[in-house]
Amino acid sequence: MKKIFLAIIIAVVAGFIGGIVLSEIIAITAHFLFDRPIWIRWVKYLPIYLAVLSAVVTFIALWRKQI
Repeated sequence: MKKIFLAIIIAVVAGFIGGIVLSEIIAITAHFLFDRPIWIRWVKYLPIYLAVLSAVVTFIALWRKQI
């Protein structure tokens, strides 16, 4: 159980950092393509979405591995 909990914590942190990087890449690309800063509404919450998604996928993968 400790391994699953530690893996989920690592997945949440990695997903959050990946979400920040991805949202910045999207924002910079949109700025260059449209020649003005454009803010897509869902990009603001991308780090949270990716953190939750990575935690769920990690839990499912480790749970299926135990069975």
